[in-house]
Amino acid sequence: LKEKLGFNDSALHWYFVNTEKKRVTAIMADGSQVVVYENGEFSR
Repeated sequence: LKEKLGFNDSALHWYFVNTEKKRVTAIMADGSQVVVYENGEFSR
């Protein structure tokens, strides 16, 4: 189930802590793209 939902067992985690603007886009299983983080805020 974890793999199906996109989770993994990685011990490495990245935190978005700095002053640069950035956007994180997820690529969904159907190929669509969803912005999940932009300019200091996570999407809801």
